[in-house]
Amino acid sequence: MASETPIIQADLASQMAVDEANKRRAKKALQNAIITSILVHIALGLGAAALVVAVLYKPTPAQFESRKIVKIDPKEREEKMSLAEFEEAASAPSFDDRLQTDRLMDKGLPDLPKLPIETVMTLEPSQLLSDAITGLTGSGFGAGGGGGGGGGIGTGFGFMGIQTEGRRILIVVDVSLSVVNAAKRTGEDFEKIREETKRLLDILPISATFNFIQHSRNYAPWKPEMVPVTDQNREDAKAWLDEWFAVDGSLKRGTPNMVTGGPGFIKILERAFQMQPDVIFFISDGSYQRSFGGSENIPWDEIVKRAEELQATLVKPATVHFIGFAMRNEARDGARRLTRTGETRGKVREL
Repeated sequence: MASETPIIQADLASQMAVDEANKRRAKKALQNAIITSILVHIALGLGAAALVVAVLYKPTPAQFESRKIVKIDPKEREEKMSLAEFEEAASAPSFDDRLQTDRLMDKGLPDLPKLPIETVMTLEPSQLLSDAITGLTGSGFGAGGGGGGGGGIGTGFGFMGIQTEGRRILIVVDVSLSVVNAAKRTGEDFEKIREETKRLLDILPISATFNFIQHSRNYAPWKPEMVPVTDQNREDAKAWLDEWFAVDGSLKRGTPNMVTGGPGFIKILERAFQMQPDVIFFISDGSYQRSFGGSENIPWDEIVKRAEELQATLVKPATVHFIGFAMRNEARDGARRLTRTGETRGKVREL
């Protein structure tokens, strides 16, 4: 038994040495695993950061887009430029013939010739006062002119109690029997339309153009197109009003430029807008018919819609005013809608 004790002790010592060695290996393996895991996580983190940086700072690819180029037809552009140049032109009178002297003379110079000052001076104090009273009372006819600032010639004027502005003035008068009778019922003399139109001619500035159309179901313009305000055109227009303006309910036989066949008001409206006005005065009782052969009235919805379409054809929509005699409610409402077809709202005046 004594001989076996050292052997057992040796075995125990050997076993303990083996266990200690195993523990050291296991500890070292665990340390290696932890270090490897840390290194892997660091590598993954760096890779992810590099990917994020690469995505965020990646240059934006070039993009190419084709934009629509708006081109104006040369002919249309030239027409618009010519029209604008004409509208802005102020044909102010110039006086080149001047009297000069190099020394004193024994006798005085002759009197200066009488100048057409009424052509230049469109402001008339008495007329302005009359228009102011008319505007306050809201009755009767009236015309007035206004001068512009800055040394130029103004485009403001008044016609039959309506103040407005414009350079291309068109007056469209319904001379049918119903309108003449409506004017009589309101106590107005249809002849006054002719007189007020003449007064308007006297106050229009020389930079303006004008024209007239009188109609029942046929119509007759004074001139085929707008004409400039010159002394000769003033006199010609007044002569035409004296001879051809209808006051008895129908166009006179042989009226110049008369279009027959009863085209009706829609055609008359189209002809008016063809003249490219920027101010239109309609004078009527608000009852418009289509053509001969029937008494059907044109609905105001149709009139207003066609007017809106015609306004779109103008370089600048016209200001529309309506002067009515004894209008019914439907006609009054339709006239108001007609005056709203332009950019600038027109006025309705009922007499």
